[in-house]
Amino acid sequence: MKSAAEIRDWMVDYLANNLRIERAAIDPSTRLDDYGMQSILAAAMTRDLQDYVGFELPQNIAARHPTIDALAQALADPSLQT
Repeated sequence: MKSAAEIRDWMVDYLANNLRIERAAIDPSTRLDDYGMQSILAAAMTRDLQDYVGFELPQNIAARHPTIDALAQALADPSLQT
């Protein structure tokens, strides 16, 4: 099971690499759509994040948890990991 901090770090690295911006420029409390992510990148990140955490994610997980912090907290919750 990954911690919220591990998931947050993974997502920050993922966005920095894919958006080609400095890691320090990513604020985990900013809405993901504020980074101008296109739907293709959002879908790819969800798929890769699912692989990283090791369990299937609900399709609307990012809509329900729109920031890196909120999503990391949700994914670290054992009740989601079924």
